[in-house]
Amino acid sequence: MGGRNYSPSFMIVECKGMVGQSLQDVLDLAIDGAVVVGGSQSASKADVLRVVRTSLDFQGDDGAHPCRDYLASVEFKRDAELVMIQVGKLVDGADTIVSFWLKEGHPFYPVFWDFAFLIERSKDAVIFIGSSSD
Repeated sequence: MGGRNYSPSFMIVECKGMVGQSLQDVLDLAIDGAVVVGGSQSASKADVLRVVRTSLDFQGDDGAHPCRDYLASVEFKRDAELVMIQVGKLVDGADTIVSFWLKEGHPFYPVFWDFAFLIERSKDAVIFIGSSSD
């Protein structure tokens, strides 16, 4: 059986030369439309990796869930590991990581899980957002 009422979405936007700019300024460049930050806090590489892994492993319930056969497969384990390697590369060498949530203007429709990070490396800022909906 496939997934049911479940749709994950991810966004990674690199904003060249934006290190040191306000989170709001980076978001205004990265996301079309009015975005209002509801809150933010410092985060670590381990925080990013933990949140992404937990999101990938989301099982759902009987009313809404990813494809359970896929989640139990060797293919999922391989795909999840590849994602985690890429996320690790994204946060490696980060000078600053900020976790935040959007009060308004979210690019997706978060229902089951949601995360958002500003990652600053060298001269560039990266916005990394993920969520799942029904």
